[in-house]
Amino acid sequence: MRSTGEDAFGAALTSVLPGGKTPAAAFRASLISIAANPKAAVFGLTILPQFLPSHGPVLPTVIILAAIQLVIDTLWCVGVVLAADRAGAWLRRTEIRQRVERALAAILIGLGLGLAADAR
Repeated sequence: MRSTGEDAFGAALTSVLPGGKTPAAAFRASLISIAANPKAAVFGLTILPQFLPSHGPVLPTVIILAAIQLVIDTLWCVGVVLAADRAGAWLRRTEIRQRVERALAAILIGLGLGLAADAR
């Protein structure tokens, strides 16, 4: 028998996101985006070789380093998602949203005034 947590997880995987996509489609799109990112390849080609052994098998070391990076990246992404969820709940409060909007409006007005002053 399934637990409620498993049912909620299954429902989340088959739900429809605001753009009409399923979470699985969003995940596939993110994988394509990550795979097409040249920064990861540049990082791998510039940073990784200094940690590889000059003698002996290289493949096990590469696999271990890749696993370590995968764990660190996963933990980072989970932390970002949890922080965004917590911040989102806080930022949805009316009084907080009004303060943020007022502060951003003041910043935009200040930038506009600075641009107008520089143009003269």
